Amino acid sequence: MPLHPLTVSAFSILLLFSVNSTTLAAEDTAPPEDPLLGWSITPGIGVRVVSLDVTRKSDGYTGTLTNDGSFTDPIYLSLDIETPSWMVSKAVGFSIRSHSQTFRLTRQEIPSSTSTSGQDYADLGTSVQGYYSYLGPTVFYRMVDPSGDSRFGLGYGYWKAWFHGDIVLAPDGAATAGMPSVSIDGSIDGSTGPIFFMQARGKRGVLEIALSSVSFSGPNYRFSLRELNMSIGYIVTF
Repeated sequence: MPLHPLTVSAFSILLLFSVNSTTLAAEDTAPPEDPLLGWSITPGIGVRVVSLDVTRKSDGYTGTLTNDGSFTDPIYLSLDIETPSWMVSKAVGFSIRSHSQTFRLTRQEIPSSTSTSGQDYADLGTSVQGYYSYLGPTVFYRMVDPSGDSRFGLGYGYWKAWFHGDIVLAPDGAATAGMPSVSIDGSIDGSTGPIFFMQARGKRGVLEIALSSVSFSGPNYRFSLRELNMSIGYIVTF
C-alpha cells in the first residue's frame, strides 16, 4: 500500500534528524545525562476518548460509535514506557512512542436535539469491542525551565487493530433507535496515522495530551479510528 505523502515527509525529516544525531553520537556515545531524556516508566490515570467512524461504501450512510458521553467509561489506569529521547539541538529531539489498549464502545453519535450543529450520545443497543496499538517515531520541540520541561511533538504511527460489533448507519449519521443495525468487523496491520502530543514534565510527574488516528478500508465499509488521551502520572526514570 503506497505511503501517504505526509508519511514520506515525516520520515524524510526524521532521516535528516537521524543523520545529524549520528554525527553528535560519534562525539559522545554516552546516554543522555538529563534524567528527563532517559528511559522512563510512568504509571498514572487518564481519560481516553475513542471513536470509530463507519461509512458504508454502497450508499454513503455513516455512523460513529464512541465511549464519550459518560463520566466513568473514558477513565482508565495507564502505564507508559518511553525510550530515551535524543536531542539533535538544544530544542529539537526525537523518540519512539508506543501505545496499546482494548476498547468497548457503546454509544452512538446522533444529531443534537437542542442544537442544529452539535451532537448527542445515545445508547441504541449497538456496540463495538476490540483492540488497537501503534508504534512510531516522533519529532518534538522542547522548552526547559527549572521545574522540568514542556514538549510539543508530531509523528507517524504504524497501527494494528481488530474489532467487531454492530452499528446503526444513516444519512449524515442521523441514526435513531428504530433503525436496524448492521454487523461490522475489521482489522489492520501496518496502516499509518498521525500522532500529536503535548507534555508538561516535572522531576516526578508528567501531564500529557495526545491525539492519534488511522483510516482504513474494508470490502464494504470505510473506517476511521480516533483517540484523544489525557493523562497524569508519576515518572520513574533510569
